Formats: sequence, C-alpha cells, structure tokens
Amino acid sequence: MCRMSILVATGSNYLTRSSIQSQIMHVQDMATSRNDIPYVVGDFTTDPTKNLRAPRLHKDGYGFYAYGEREVITKSIEPLYEQDASKIAEVSPTRSKVSFVHARMTSSGSKNVQNNQPFNLDYVVGTHNGTVEGIAEGDKSDSQTVMRVMNSYIARDSSLNPRDIERTIIDKIVRPSSRYMLLNLMLYAKKQGKVIVVCSYEPNEARTVKLASYVSMVIAQDDEKTYVSSERDLEKIVRNSKKRIRTRNNTMYIIDQATGIIQEYYMKDLEKAVMKQVKARNKQKNKSGKRRSKTAKTTRKAA
Repeated sequence: MCRMSILVATGSNYLTRSSIQSQIMHVQDMATSRNDIPYVVGDFTTDPTKNLRAPRLHKDGYGFYAYGEREVITKSIEPLYEQDASKIAEVSPTRSKVSFVHARMTSSGSKNVQNNQPFNLDYVVGTHNGTVEGIAEGDKSDSQTVMRVMNSYIARDSSLNPRDIERTIIDKIVRPSSRYMLLNLMLYAKKQGKVIVVCSYEPNEARTVKLASYVSMVIAQDDEKTYVSSERDLEKIVRNSKKRIRTRNNTMYIIDQATGIIQEYYMKDLEKAVMKQVKARNKQKNKSGKRRSKTAKTTRKAA
C-alpha cells in the first residue's frame, strides 16, 4: 500500500521547483496521516497486538521522478517523511513537465530500492497503490508486474484505447491473480504525453467511509497544471482549481497533457471480472466452512 501523486504541467507551462517541493511535502503529510483524514492502524485491522490508535505510517521507502529536458529519478528505503523536501526537489529539471512522488508501505515483495516506485520503463513511468495477490515474482512486488503489463501494452498499442487498456487489466492482472484487492494506477505514457489514472477495487476494500476515501484518488486542475493524489486536501498544490474529481470505482481517466482535457471511462467488464472472482472466493470459503463443520460434528460423535 502507498501514498502517491503525479503533478503535470499543461500545454506550454512548466512546473516550478516550488510546486514540486509542495508536492513532496504533501505526500510526506499523507505518509504520516497528517492530512484532513487522519488514518490510524485501527481503520485497517482489529489485531489486538497492534496499537490501533497509532497513525498509519508509510515508512518503507520513497521514490521521486521528474521529467523535463532530462529525466531524474531518486529512490531510497528511508521514509519520505524523514527527508528534506527542498533537497529532493532541487535535482528536478528546470523545465519539468511531469513529477511523481511515492511513499511506500510494504504489502508485497521485499523492502528494497528495486521495489520502490515510481517505475520508469521504456514507454511508461508510473505508480501503483494496492495489492494484487498471486502475480508477484520472487521477492519482487506485485506493482512491478502491474507496471510491466502496462508498459508491454503501450509498447504494442500506442492508441491508448480505453477498452483495450481495460481488457489488458482483466486478462493480464485480474485473471492470473489469486485475489484482486486494489488497483490504483497513475501512469504517464511518455510518447503520447498522456496521464492514465485507474481506480479499481473489490467492494470489501471500501467497507467503511474512511476506507472508501483511502482507496480512491482525487484529480484537481487549474489553468497551468493537473494534480492527481491519493488524498483530497489538494489546496496545498492547486489553490484555485477549476475542476475537481474524486475517482469512482472501476473507472479510468485519461488526461491530455497538451490540452488538459480529462476523459472518463466506466469499466463495466472489469467490474464484472472482479465480482466474478469475489463470488468464486466466497463460494470456496463457504464450502471450506461446511467441511470444517462436518468434521467437527463427526469428531464430537466419535468422542
């Protein structure tokens, strides 16, 4: 699980280092639950061995990526909230067009720099928040697999057709998984100059109001930039937003960097595929429960 954001300059505009520093500080706040929704450990578990009132910390490393006249990427296994935001921002290109910031909390794969995001591949750079069980390879995270799938798709199909993207997610991520829990994606397609935002999760991941907020994202936009973030208090970055969208489940948003136009697509086939997996898992769980109950009755009779 993670907290993440992408900041994109619209048209001929560029990102200032000041705005990138503010973006980093915003993700630092998210990583320590210091934003307007203070997440605590007890929002996600009832395990009595844990301090349920403690802030939910995303402390397993960070990553920073900026693109302008050159690409810059920095990763570390140290917590983002322990870093000097100004020093991270100062290495960004002077004419930056895109900036990613990511704070990790390990749910899949080892804690190492290779699993830290953003992942910068040939055709796409991006981040993933969520857990998709059964698709990770070795000590690599599930996010690495997700990003390779999306990079391969964009390599062979530059049109970024939303229905083809949806089909790729179903065939290459949902179906091979043992449990598809949450897939929040922020992607930048390098050659197309477009941002792809995907919000998708099984219903149990949003079982409370706070969790529903945690697994959604927010898109805000003014005349100069677009900001996509894991959490909603975007006024730190986009003070006078002309457009603000809270992402909906099983929905994709494609943002044109040149014009700022945002296109929204509801992915009904993805929703069906996710629910089919949920129903199959619940059916198997019920069968296992009945077998255990039958075994217990047999044991009592024998006694």
